Amino acid sequence: MPEEAPVTTDLEPLALPTLPDEPLVSVLVSNYNYGRFVGHALESALRQTYERIEVVVCDDGSTDESCSVIEGIATEDERVALVRKDNGGQASAFNAAFARSKGQVVCFLDADDVWLPSKVEKCVRSLQATNGGLLVHQMFVVDSDLRKLQRIPTFTRFENGWIADRVLARGGRWRWMPTSAMAMRREVLTGILPMPETPFRTEADTFILMLAPLMTEVQSIEEVLGLYRLHGANAFSARQFDRKAVVRTITALSDGIDEVNKRLSTSGMSGVQLSQDRNIKIAEQKFLRDAFDGRPRGELARGYGSLARKLREDDLYSPAQKAWALLMFGFMIPMPRGVRASWASINLGTSKVRDLARRLRQLTLASRKTR
Repeated sequence: MPEEAPVTTDLEPLALPTLPDEPLVSVLVSNYNYGRFVGHALESALRQTYERIEVVVCDDGSTDESCSVIEGIATEDERVALVRKDNGGQASAFNAAFARSKGQVVCFLDADDVWLPSKVEKCVRSLQATNGGLLVHQMFVVDSDLRKLQRIPTFTRFENGWIADRVLARGGRWRWMPTSAMAMRREVLTGILPMPETPFRTEADTFILMLAPLMTEVQSIEEVLGLYRLHGANAFSARQFDRKAVVRTITALSDGIDEVNKRLSTSGMSGVQLSQDRNIKIAEQKFLRDAFDGRPRGELARGYGSLARKLREDDLYSPAQKAWALLMFGFMIPMPRGVRASWASINLGTSKVRDLARRLRQLTLASRKTR
């Protein structure tokens, strides 16, 4: 087993200048063939209660009607700028949009998502009131017609402040949210972008979200300020567990860790490295991969023992989430290979754990009232 990376460091957060009363906010939108959604996204950005914004849309070589939709909106509102480029993936679109932007605060907006009207103003005021250079907030998951399905479950409250040692100890994990829930100070993003493009044609936010808390304090807003749209073509909508989805997650997290470590090394911080062995999410996905591959039950049992120890020691998952995961992973060991993926999809999805946590909280409150 490879030696684990150190978790105690001399890292310090960037010293950030005070934001002015009304900083310019750059909204960066990466679009690829989302012509049916991008208009809604841009309208939600332009109808914010905070008006001093610019919207930079990078179209990543779309072949649908996306550019005509974006150009039509840009004609009506001079705050919108379109950057067109050949298809290169999400990271390349982030890089191109950021290079065109000027804002002191930068918010990312996926072309298929929607913001609530007060999102930008609340993010700006929160960043003004703290030392944080990265902010995340809650989002609702909605269907393609923007009907609410559920909050994106977080199980416990967001983390705030300087959490670099915790992030290192967990192999890059912390309580983050999707792209459209991120707001950042430009000084922090200047140390992150341009980012490597080849490994991040999708899920480019993984690199940003693993690296940023090693550079700056993290802040959060528990309020829902955005809508994450499920429509069958984005990452969160693929909630079925199968080998392809599991391997994709392992690859995305592993690439994120590898590329962050490269960036740390080239930045003179080679003594600060993330460890894949400390990342429980990777361990969970590797257990599922082995289960789907039909590994012998003895091998699965040994893998489960290692995973169980990591889960029990983890300081991020809630007790309900740990208990549910231990039960569900354990039940998979004696199962026939052919039913393991269906079992995982039914019992390890976010909604199951969210509902379990809600029921446990209700029982706890009820027991307290009867004392």
